[in-house]
Amino acid sequence: MAWRQISEEEAKQHPLYGVGGWLLVFIILLILGIALNVYSLLASGGSVDVGDMHIEADMGFRSILIVIGIVLNAIVVIFAFTKNPNFPTVALAALWLGVAVSVVGMFIAPTITITGGSEQMNQMIIDQVNASYKSGGIIGVVVAVILAGLISWYLTASKRVNVTYSHRVKG
Repeated sequence: MAWRQISEEEAKQHPLYGVGGWLLVFIILLILGIALNVYSLLASGGSVDVGDMHIEADMGFRSILIVIGIVLNAIVVIFAFTKNPNFPTVALAALWLGVAVSVVGMFIAPTITITGGSEQMNQMIIDQVNASYKSGGIIGVVVAVILAGLISWYLTASKRVNVTYSHRVKG
């Protein structure tokens, strides 16, 4: 069944108009993503002393990727609540750009500097950090692709999204 254009007034009277249902769940997940990214940014880097070793982590370029995630999610949330007609397109672009950022982030482990301790132990720690970033990154990318696919389907097929942002209904 094809979509039929309706007026903005008709759309506002439609029972599915507005941010609710699964769309609200999506927006809540974006807000939680923003909070998680802000926490990641604030908690990134730092140092710790373990025995005679001093370990420092510098997130470097990875911090830029986190900021990109915060900005993208914030734009999508603002577009959703202001009922901007570009919301579905911007949300789709942000979702898939987020997947691309996840792929890039998988290859960027923090820079680890270790003073004290044996050279062999220091290298083992650095290798372990790099390995855990890659393995965690692979899982993150798989999850991101699955979620982006499901949310993309929802944003294009949802009656609520179409009524609210495109002012159109089935039939």
